[in-house]
Amino acid sequence: MSQAVAAVLLAVGFAGAAVPQDRFPHERPRSVSSRQAWLTDDHDGACEFSYRRVGRDAPRFSDFRVPAERIARPARPQIAPEFRLFRTQIRRAARQGPNFAGRYTFAEWGVGTGRCWAIIDNRTGIVSGDDKGRSNATCLTTEGSRDQEPQFRADSRLLILSGHLGEDRVGVGYYVWTGKRLRKVRFYAWDELCPRER
Repeated sequence: MSQAVAAVLLAVGFAGAAVPQDRFPHERPRSVSSRQAWLTDDHDGACEFSYRRVGRDAPRFSDFRVPAERIARPARPQIAPEFRLFRTQIRRAARQGPNFAGRYTFAEWGVGTGRCWAIIDNRTGIVSGDDKGRSNATCLTTEGSRDQEPQFRADSRLLILSGHLGEDRVGVGYYVWTGKRLRKVRFYAWDELCPRER
């Protein structure tokens, strides 16, 4: 990645430049130190951090198992104003039925070099977003690796996210869906997964 490209990414805050800033639920970081390190040539090529680099002590899908449900007619998603920009992607995903935490659909779509996502309750149609419980689609910056795509299962409440997770958190986060919000249970910083060689 060139310095010029890195500067552009830093200027927009996240790499999804086509999406208005208010579509991202997290507050702007108080410090940009780790984000700067991650988006500059110093980090480029060092490693592509992902859930595959975490230790054996990481939470497992089996730790949060739930019965996978089959819902023949998923409820129509309730599209709040915050989700209107992504209503097509959300409705398309909801028609596929549950794929996460029993009765929910984890909807995801690409924006720039990152990913956006939302969680849809197939019984009620309620659409949820970030780990603060706010109704916003969450977008995160990744390096484009397939291993950095969100990891989830129909029979587990565990969700694994990799990339720039907001509030200057860059790394791999493990979250558990409570039915209303995501609760963080573990976080691995990128410099812990990609130690620099001295």
